[in-house]
Amino acid sequence: MSGGQPGRGAGRGRSPPAAGCRRGEGGSTLLVLLLGLAAALSLVVALLHPPHAAFVAGGRLGGTQVVALAPGGPAATADATGDAGADRGFPRLLIDPIGRTHRLAAPPRRIVSAILAGDEMLADLVPAKRVAAVTYLVDDAGISNVAGHYPTAIPRVRARVEELLALEPDLVLVSTHSDAIAVRQLLRAGVAVARFAAFDSFAEVAANLQTLGRILGAEEAARAVIARMQARLAAVAARVAGEPRPRVLYYGLDGSTGGPGSLTDEMIQAAGGFNVIRETGITGHRRITPELAIALQPQVIVMGDWSGSGEDLAAPLLADPAWQQVPAIRARRVHALRGAWVTSGSQFRVAGVEALAALLHPGCFDADRAGRATGAAPAAAPPPTRGTDERAG
Repeated sequence: MSGGQPGRGAGRGRSPPAAGCRRGEGGSTLLVLLLGLAAALSLVVALLHPPHAAFVAGGRLGGTQVVALAPGGPAATADATGDAGADRGFPRLLIDPIGRTHRLAAPPRRIVSAILAGDEMLADLVPAKRVAAVTYLVDDAGISNVAGHYPTAIPRVRARVEELLALEPDLVLVSTHSDAIAVRQLLRAGVAVARFAAFDSFAEVAANLQTLGRILGAEEAARAVIARMQARLAAVAARVAGEPRPRVLYYGLDGSTGGPGSLTDEMIQAAGGFNVIRETGITGHRRITPELAIALQPQVIVMGDWSGSGEDLAAPLLADPAWQQVPAIRARRVHALRGAWVTSGSQFRVAGVEALAALLHPGCFDADRAGRATGAAPAAAPPPTRGTDERAG
């Protein structure tokens, strides 16, 4: 008997917790049902009203929009692909892709560029006296097309938010690849920010120039720069029209290259070549293995000369036994172009097209231009896009 009492007592002692568990299970089941219903409703809302790409992880962030505020009338909106209201004057409203807005009462006078493409675009759009700072890369002739353009009195910056704010800018140029935290801090501090999203085609380069021209109140200058760029592209197209397109590979010793959806691909095509990366399914800027590069059997290999020294960048390929059956190696058609010409995201990229076209189709160009095409020094470049010396004032 005594042996059974503890068991019965223990059983009685366990009964209330068991009942409590059953009540908890009922509450948990209700909570699960409610969460499931909420998830289902969220899915329905997402399907009917998908979020903007800028707010989706991995989504592509757009560029800044410009709104011309017409006094007493409706606002005319235009983004990087349109020019509605381009000549309506100020005030103008900048709308960042994350939704923040800034009202520009007048054309900016203390412009800070935190991207190299911004340095290059500004050089053709406004006098240097309106530029409060440029990037620390601007004087590197290997990658900058405006080395020597900006007076040394203009600060060179590394886009740290503290140094940007210290300059008291009324406009900062950034890209969607810029430090997102720094850009948010600028916006929260009330600084006008122009964010550029795409530099992957000449159409996008033109759109960026158009947008920046509207922000700066320099629409006419922007239209002139775009017209000159397009005229130079058209001149190259006319010269190489009907010529056979050699198989071209843009290749860095680290394997870097560019496929469709990159300005590298468009540059090769515009120069009268065929980009062999198009046969791989690779898009954008990627790295490939030496084995793939060899298998593509390019007739011409183009490399970027970042140092400006003119050193023989092709030497490692020419000395490697694995490359000896590549047509470009056998024919010694491995060319190093000035780095600033092959990576620029501005109007200066057209110089790369001209230089490459002269290498691919030397018979279509005079000997002088064909000789300049391989030069690494800035003095070897075709005439610069900017037109007058007064822009440096």
